[in-house]
Amino acid sequence: MYRTVKDGVMCKLKTAERVGITSDTWTSVAKESYMSVTAHYIDELWNLVSYVLQTTEVQTDHRSVSLAEMLTKAMEEWGLLSKDPAIVTDNAANMIRAVEITGLTHVGCVAHIINLASQAGLKLLNVARLLGRVRHIAKFFHRSTTATRILKEKQKLNAHKLKIDVVTRWNSALEMLERFLEQQPAISAALLSPEDVVRALKPMKTATQVMSEEKCPTLSVIAPLHALLLKEMTSLPEDSRVVKDMKDELKKNLSTRYVNQKDMLYVASAIDPRFKALPFLNEEERDRTFSRLQTEAQDAAADEVDGVEEEVEPQPPAPKQFKQSSALESLLGEAYRPQQEVGPQKTKAAEAEDEIKRYRARRPAGLQDNPLIWWRENEKEYPLLARMAKRYLCVPGTSITSERVFSTAGDIITAKRSCLTPGHVNELLFLQKNLSIPE
Repeated sequence: MYRTVKDGVMCKLKTAERVGITSDTWTSVAKESYMSVTAHYIDELWNLVSYVLQTTEVQTDHRSVSLAEMLTKAMEEWGLLSKDPAIVTDNAANMIRAVEITGLTHVGCVAHIINLASQAGLKLLNVARLLGRVRHIAKFFHRSTTATRILKEKQKLNAHKLKIDVVTRWNSALEMLERFLEQQPAISAALLSPEDVVRALKPMKTATQVMSEEKCPTLSVIAPLHALLLKEMTSLPEDSRVVKDMKDELKKNLSTRYVNQKDMLYVASAIDPRFKALPFLNEEERDRTFSRLQTEAQDAAADEVDGVEEEVEPQPPAPKQFKQSSALESLLGEAYRPQQEVGPQKTKAAEAEDEIKRYRARRPAGLQDNPLIWWRENEKEYPLLARMAKRYLCVPGTSITSERVFSTAGDIITAKRSCLTPGHVNELLFLQKNLSIPE
């Protein structure tokens, strides 16, 4: 069954113009280390297709050279090196370096970047002290049945229990504060109010939820979302000292991200009909972004023409056969037969420039619209740009797809099934993720 489904997936991947790859490493309950690899591309009908390709045991160390060899081997096995893959990983130094060694395009997972920035803000002294107080109260009510009973008597009907945060998940701290605020009248605790901290972190939570989507392209969302978060993290005069320090720390952390990838992210946003106005850039940056898009579009078109000329030698068109339906046509047909109009042929550069002008002049799509559906409906009007859309919008903005494999693996590799071989783990995960995909 595994071989049959794998052959089917490989055949479908051959039709992809470009693929986006996500990869991450994890450790099973049996203390075995694995690397997962997923692939994403846009098919002929402008559907975003995703596959879990493999879950391979990391038999050596986790150094970047070893991980780079595993990534390269996976790309070769699935025939993806010719698809100009872009790899999305978390921001671990060994993963970043591993992708650099392969020479492929790397995109940092925006959800992981939001996590790192939020963790930096939560480590500020006053914020950490606040979290410690709320955590201490939550633990007290979790331990004491008597206190819990009294709290329930003072709570509203169907009130939720207090939550305790998890150090590795920044959003759990936000959820703990939100739940504490919900129950604060019942707790009646004299603490520094966490309302401002909750308000400061709210945009980060919303951004994480947006980037967790899989059915809609997310690479194009990174640039406008990053600009919005930088704006939201600008401190205001009415902010308290704690909130001001927290916003400054978050903004400082976010400002260091995507410095070397901004040109690619700007082009990805420009090719998305929702964000093509690029309001987060100045006029000079917008023009430069579309100039780059125009250059890439005409180069891709020229490469395609060159490839066709190398493979198939052009043949002169066969003369059209006309029916001798009348004596008049038989006598005068050759002289008066309508000739095919031949107008001046546009160069690829001119075609790309014309498409860019018409595309920019058109009204942007709504934020609720799916950009793939928009391109499916307008592919014939902008053929060169449509090809660029497939190249950029197939790349996910996060490595969440790989991380979701870990959750599924946790249901497969349990304490009672900890002796599964790595080969069977790979096949089970592959089938679980890919077998139900409709033809």
